[in-house]
Amino acid sequence: MQSILIIVLAALLNSSAIPVCVTMDHLMVGTKYGRSSGQRPSAFVFTENGIDVHVDRYAKTPGGYAFYQAQIESATPTFGTKNVINVNNISLIFNFHRWPSGVQKVTLDFLEKGEFQNLSINGSQVYKGSLTKVPSRIGSIRITSTWSSAKGNKGTLELTGQIKTLSIGGQELWIDNVCGS
Repeated sequence: MQSILIIVLAALLNSSAIPVCVTMDHLMVGTKYGRSSGQRPSAFVFTENGIDVHVDRYAKTPGGYAFYQAQIESATPTFGTKNVINVNNISLIFNFHRWPSGVQKVTLDFLEKGEFQNLSINGSQVYKGSLTKVPSRIGSIRITSTWSSAKGNKGTLELTGQIKTLSIGGQELWIDNVCGS
């Protein structure tokens, strides 16, 4: 009995090493979130693999806020796997609260065609700019952006450190495969 308990505890402690992802693949293409759906900033919209997703305000440049819509779309031949989410003047918050210490790594795929995106980690000040020019650190979180500029800026963000929440938004921004481990 003790050996079973030890195995279960070891599996729980190491479970954060196995990636859990928000792929949007289970959501219906055409589903909209945000103001056009009657939702308010910080409203919960769906959960996938234990990760809660909320909509929130998008910080405009040079100032002010917008809260428009995010929409589930089919992937294209050049971006995404099955479904992706198109973010249009709105932010999404990915909440890793089911892991008491958060997750240690988050990766996500992006396609940006707009000029300014938002990125905030664990409630940090919002970075406003291209995801291809994101700083190498926000707070204690290390950030790597790899990308190419064929048909918009398409790439992957990798965030490393203790991550409890990730907020990302923008204008003409598509997101897929948000994975925490």
